[in-house]
Amino acid sequence: SGHAENMQQAQNVPVQMHIAEKLVMLHTIQQALQSGGFHLMAQRIKGIRGDDYYEILLFMVNAQGEHIKPWHFLPVVREFGLTWEVDSMMLDQALAFIHRHREQLPGIRLAVNFFAATLCRPQFVEDIASRLKVHDIEPWQLIVEVEESPILSDHSWGNRSIAQLRHIGCRVAIDDFGKGYSSYSRLKLIQADILKIDGSFVNNMLDNSLDYQIIQSICAVARLKRMQVVAECVDNDDTAEALRKLGVDYLQGAIVGPPIPLYDLASAQTAASLAVRL
Repeated sequence: SGHAENMQQAQNVPVQMHIAEKLVMLHTIQQALQSGGFHLMAQRIKGIRGDDYYEILLFMVNAQGEHIKPWHFLPVVREFGLTWEVDSMMLDQALAFIHRHREQLPGIRLAVNFFAATLCRPQFVEDIASRLKVHDIEPWQLIVEVEESPILSDHSWGNRSIAQLRHIGCRVAIDDFGKGYSSYSRLKLIQADILKIDGSFVNNMLDNSLDYQIIQSICAVARLKRMQVVAECVDNDDTAEALRKLGVDYLQGAIVGPPIPLYDLASAQTAASLAVRL
């Protein structure tokens, strides 16, 4: 868990109860993998120049029909080594959706989140290329999104995978920059296509000059590295306008739209097309 057990006790959280909760969640995850309990959502990421794409988000439904949000189960997925099983399931469903709806949604691009550990798997890029070929999907339609991590450092397997993914034509996005392990020194080493600014900076950028300056500096560094920038958690027009002036390329958040079930994208596009014809 990354927390010393004596700290758990010091906080009056019984160790046994903490472990029991993890095991219950682990069982729920395993059941979801076996019975289709994971559901993919899609959230639009609006391009300032009209080149929108969608981020795939993952939710889980337990045996009681309760929806469990990612931050409750993803740490357990990581701790118990189920990262590839979850990532592989997400990738297959996303690619199958693009293939099935290629006529209704020509040229759609989906960003699929991967654990950093997944990028360190041997033959990972070959596996991606093979699945794209099976589904007859162009590599530029897949954006591989990964949270910044020390294991993506220079000369690591993860960093090599990023280079190989870009070589075959996929785009790579670094998620939640500015949070956790992210740093400018590590940004110097990463060669990616898209940088996503963590929403904690965006939320208060109009009221906090430090947050504003941080975003401004991130945009400046990204431009030097020829990376496009996504701002997360954009909730109002004033913030959106400020971000545009700073050179942000994409907006994501309430102002653009909430996540919707992935398979509703096709019906939404059909309805939009009919409205245009009428």
